[in-house]
This record gives sequence, structure tokens and C-alpha cells, in this order.
Amino acid sequence: MDEETPLLNKRPTSSESKINNSKLYLAVFSAILGNFNFGYSLVYSSPVLPQLMRPDAEPQLRMDTEQAAWFGSIYTLGAAAGGLGAMLLNDLIGRKLSVMMSAVPSTIGYMLLGGAVDRWMLHVGRFLTGIAGGMTAASIPVYISEISHKSVRGALGSCPQITAVFGALALYALGLVVEWRWLAVAGEVPALLMVVLLAFMPCSPRRLLSLGREQQAERALRWLRGKDYDTHIELSAIQHSISKQGRVTWSQLATPLYYRPIMISVVMRFLQQMTGITPILVYLETIFSQSKAFLEPRYDAAIVGAVRLLSVATAAMLMDKAGRKALLYTSSMLMFVATLTLTMISHTTPCSPGPTPHNVTVSLDYNSHNDITITAASILPLISTMVFIFGYAMGWGPITWLLMSEVLPLAARGVASGLCVTVSWLTAFMLTHAFTHLVDKYGLYVPYLGFTVVCVLCLLFNAVCIPETRGRSLEEIENYFRTGLEGQGDGVKVYHLHTPFNPNASQQASNVTPVYTSGGGGSGAGLESGDGKRKFVSYDTALGRTPGMTTCTSCQQQVMTNVSYKAGMYAWLMCLLFICCGLVLCCCLIPFFVKKFKDVYHTCPRCNRVLHIEKKKCCK
Repeated sequence: MDEETPLLNKRPTSSESKINNSKLYLAVFSAILGNFNFGYSLVYSSPVLPQLMRPDAEPQLRMDTEQAAWFGSIYTLGAAAGGLGAMLLNDLIGRKLSVMMSAVPSTIGYMLLGGAVDRWMLHVGRFLTGIAGGMTAASIPVYISEISHKSVRGALGSCPQITAVFGALALYALGLVVEWRWLAVAGEVPALLMVVLLAFMPCSPRRLLSLGREQQAERALRWLRGKDYDTHIELSAIQHSISKQGRVTWSQLATPLYYRPIMISVVMRFLQQMTGITPILVYLETIFSQSKAFLEPRYDAAIVGAVRLLSVATAAMLMDKAGRKALLYTSSMLMFVATLTLTMISHTTPCSPGPTPHNVTVSLDYNSHNDITITAASILPLISTMVFIFGYAMGWGPITWLLMSEVLPLAARGVASGLCVTVSWLTAFMLTHAFTHLVDKYGLYVPYLGFTVVCVLCLLFNAVCIPETRGRSLEEIENYFRTGLEGQGDGVKVYHLHTPFNPNASQQASNVTPVYTSGGGGSGAGLESGDGKRKFVSYDTALGRTPGMTTCTSCQQQVMTNVSYKAGMYAWLMCLLFICCGLVLCCCLIPFFVKKFKDVYHTCPRCNRVLHIEKKKCCK
């Protein structure tokens, strides 16, 4: 291939305007039915546990505190096992078949739950539905990211989280009117419908190309993009990315291309669970019962489910407009404020005098809710929980899933995604199981305090480690981790020559022949560099906090950059500092309105590509 031909960062071609997304949306809908089932099964214990712990429950099924804790947490243990299974199945049989296979444990699990005559059937059924949830969590985001193009990948990447939330809301709503056995019967419908629809959907073109099936990949891509779409450009870009990939060795794992995206994905999934989202959802009615909210716990749970759905839909609309990092910043701050408020509320709640009976604990007293006068103390738990759920579902919920599918390298994507899901659900299992015992011993104060600290860590991790992937193809993201630079491919830049002797070179760009040099900066240098790669000369200036002259790596012209200001890590840290100092009402907003606290973004005036980010630092 000619070195003058840009490998990446192509400007939109006419074929991209001919994309028909209708079949792509159908394929995504077929897959995310598995996430609907996942969200439904995750919170199944919330309305079911109160019925199983009543004195009038069937003796063979009645649960005490320890058994209820296992019923709530064993789902996450099954999800961890499902993540390990998906780690093998993703690369063995492909993403689509892995999703379809999840219907087997899901159906069997719901059959055991619906027809349970003993407690072991409830636990086994819950474990099997957890396996199905872990398989879908590891496979569906990867499948969606690989069949989507970058203009809609952000919105479609949030669809798994949206449908999972919709599944949880459906369970909360059905739990108001349906007995718990029929809830299990209703859970079988989405899984069976998913299998039927996915049978007619194509496999991932990336998966087919990695297996050497070029013709099948071309047919699959044309089916997804429409008959008028020119598939050759996209297939070439995918093939170019695959050609750089081989079987991953242990020595390769030590390179930034592999360890950086894998570590980012694993730590994000770990922090996502440490925010406390899983125990809060699993024991939602329990928490509201102890918090003495003014409504019945089951109605509070339904309200929170509706707010969660609204927030995820909002995140889907903003994903490709505001960017991933901005939503993660907002999400972290909202969760921090909410958990801090819940910590203070629970800390001021008077403890029950004297020891509690062994088999009747404060945390699982589902039947202690009485008529409560509507006061600020009874409303704040519901509002704070709604803010927490809203913040989580706007950022750390959907974006964690999306980034996992975007940043993981293709050669290790199947195994790494399974690893991420396994770490996530093992963390959720330990936290969910420990939550009940922490609440028994210390009340809600200690768990909420821990969640508050984790939210601060989420804010710092987003500022330091997470890259912005908005508007970038999967190949560009891989190249970012390979080179550490944005928008460059293989270290070969295509520049036009600018010298002090032709100051109007930008006006004559169309008539100027590119000149190769060794990259030393002088026009008299040789045509070949020492490593055999030819490069171009460009007279650029250092970019600071003011507009400067540089060469755009996309449109390949020397331009005077446009400057914009956006809140970055420094602004958020200053906001957090003001909050910690008690200046919440007005001073904490100063960093978001004063340019001095913001990062500087240099963009090309021709193609609007971000060329450089000058980050604000406290010591600079």
C-alpha cells in the first residue's frame, strides 16, 4: 500500500450517507432482549424476599436472614460463572451464539423458581439465572459494538443498559400485582423470543473476517448497512486492524496496547460494583423499609425503577454529544452527593435499643413499615436514592459497558470481556453478601460511607485514566493505545510542506507536492529516514492555552487552531474541594464557568478534529 494513503481517520465518504440502519436496529433489538432478561432477573429478589420471609409463607420455602442473604447474592456468583463461560464461548463459537446459549440456563432457572417446592430449588434457580445474566453481560455489548458504525455506536452501546433497566422496571411493576411464582413464568418469555429473533440475525463481520470468511463478512456487513452501502472501505479498515492482531502472548500483554485497555476495563467494572449499585437494587425494598420512607417500599422501588429508566434514556441521547468522560464526571458527582446525603441521614437515624433477636434483624424486617408522617426525614431517603440511581444510570452504568466493548483489543476482546464481567460479579457477590451483615451490625451508615469514598475514587479514575472515545472508530481507539497519540496510524503522517519561503502555502495546498524528509525538520534532509519510513516536514508551533499554528493529522493542512474550554480533572477536583470545605451553594460551581480552571481544546477549523488538549494543572 502507498505510504501516502491514510490508513485511518478518513473523511466521511459518500457511501456513509447511504447507510440504512433499519436492519442494524433489528439486530440490536434481538440481542438486547437478553439484557431485558438480565435486568429482570437481577432484581427478582427485591419483591420476592418479602413474600418468602412472611410468617405465613410456605414452611419449606420460608427464609431467615442468612438464607435471604444467599438468595440475594447467589445470583451474582452465578453471573461470575457465566462471565467465565462467556470468556471461552465468545472466541470458541462467537458472540451471537454465546448470547443464544444464555437462554438455556435462564429457562431452566425460571422453571425451578416458578415450580419450587424447597429452598434449594430457589437457590439453584437463582444461580442459573445468574449464569445467564453473566453470559449476556459479557457477550451482548461486544456483539453490538462490532456490528455498529461509529456514528451510532454510542447510542446503541447504551441500549443494553436501557433494556436491563426496563426489565427491572417491568419486574417492579409486575410485582405490585402478580404473585412471585408467576413472576418467574413471565421471565421465560424474553429469553425465548431472543433465541427466535437472533436465529435470523448475522454474525459479527469482525468475527467472520478474523476466521477468514471474507464473503460471509461482506454479506453480513451489507445486510447491516443496506444494499447501497459501499462495504469495501469499512471491510478494509477492519481487515487492517485484524492483520495487526495475532494470538496474544504473555510478552504482548506487557505492551500498552493490551494491558492499558484491559486494566481500564477491569478497574471500571470493579469501581462500578463498589459504588453499591447491586446491593441497593437487590435489597431496595429492604433499604426503604429501614429508612422509613413515607411510601410503602414496593411503591418506592417502582418509582426508583422509573427514574432509572429515564436517566439511562437521557444518557443514550447525550452519549455521542456530551462525550463519555463528561457523563462519567456528572455521574460521579451525583452519586457522591447522593451517598453523602444518605450517609448523614442514616448516621442521624436512632439505633434500636438492646440486642436484636437472632432470626429477626433490622435489615430484613420487611413487615415493620407503618404509616409515617410525611416529613423531610421521610422524603430525603427516597430523593437521595433517586439521585444516586439517576447519576449511576447516566454514566457509570451504561458507559462502563460501552467502554469495555470499545477499548478492548480485538485479539483479546472475547477473553478480556469475560474477565471483566467475572471480576465485576465476584465483587458484586462479596459486596451483596456482606451488605446484609454490615447493616445488621452497624446500620446503613457504614455501607453508605464506603460508597461515598468509592464515588470519589471514580471521579479521580475518570480524570486520570479513562480516554474519550466519542466519534472515534474501533481502529482509531486501538491505535491510540498502540501509539499513545490520537488520530495517527503507524506513525506515518501525511503533511504538506510549509517553509518560510512560501508563506501562502495553505492557499496553494492543492498545487503543492508533498516533500519527504528524514523528519529532522530541515528541507535539505534526505528523502529516507533511518527506519526506512518517509515523513513530511511541517513548521508547527507549541500549543498552549492560546490559538497556535499546527498541522491537522486528518485534513493534512497547516491551520491556526480554534480554542475551546471544557471542564477537566482540575475543575472537578476544585469543585470537590469546595464541596468538602462546605462551599456547596455557589463556590463549587466557579470552576465550571471560569476559563482559568478548564482544559483547553485545540481543534482544526476545517474538520473540527481535536488536535491537542492542554490540561490545566495545579502546579503549572
